[in-house]
Amino acid sequence: MKRELLPIGSVVLLKGGEKRVMICGRIQTKAGEDIIYDYSACYFPEGIIDPRRMFFSTMTRLREYFLSDFRTRKSCLIRKC
Repeated sequence: MKRELLPIGSVVLLKGGEKRVMICGRIQTKAGEDIIYDYSACYFPEGIIDPRRMFFSTMTRLREYFLSDFRTRKSCLIRKC
């Protein structure tokens, strides 16, 4: 079964988190690990201020969804919007 991942640019709150993060990558691995995560994210609205402060998450850790992505023609073709 194919999972529908949230688009890059989506703003979410992770379970146990207090600050919103923005999805900046999908199907990611953390350096030095063999685990494949659904998403990488950074603080919102600050962005990537320190690559060591990135968040890696699976869909099951998403608690709340706030904002969608900026859609381009190409991203819509890929995602079939």
